[in-house]
Amino acid sequence: MLINIVLLPPKELSEKIGRFVRKLSKIYKLQMAVDNKKLLPHISLLHIKTLPSRLSAIIETIKAISQKHQAKPIKLAKPKIGSDYFASNLAQSKTLMALHKEVVLKIHQFKTGFSSVGNRKGKRLERLYIKKYGAGNILKYFQPHITLGIVKNPRDLSRIKPVLSKLRFRGFKSNRLALTQVNSRHQVFKIIKEFKLHE
Repeated sequence: MLINIVLLPPKELSEKIGRFVRKLSKIYKLQMAVDNKKLLPHISLLHIKTLPSRLSAIIETIKAISQKHQAKPIKLAKPKIGSDYFASNLAQSKTLMALHKEVVLKIHQFKTGFSSVGNRKGKRLERLYIKKYGAGNILKYFQPHITLGIVKNPRDLSRIKPVLSKLRFRGFKSNRLALTQVNSRHQVFKIIKEFKLHE
């Protein structure tokens, strides 16, 4: 199974993001929409492929991590446009990176293979990350963001990009660390267990 350890935005912000994406989906054909209904807004910390039998040990490990960390301040950065997707980039911070690192170092032991996140033919360091941790978008390649959607027609991205500036939210604190299940496009469809970080 594919799982993702994530930070979830506050519930009110998640719904605001969902409304924004639902409006976009009425204008543009989206292959995937993070609408806060079927798919949930999130900040990925580590994707891994694992077995259901390992979930209880993973839950205990995340619980221990959550007890050591405070709620994380998050700031919005520039919109991100990929080959077929759009997202909101988030600013890096020392506290967010510290949480990310601890999740990677303590959770990767439960992996059973490649999560399919990352490029197996990429740079040497990325290949090493994939081999050791099961994902390539971590540590030096960690770029916090909230994926919003995937388009059916890539030409729509040029029209969506200026609209992304309308999704405005101030810096927020996330105290919601969660173990989640993801689909083949690495988007969260199920919260397995949620943990609270200290305020």
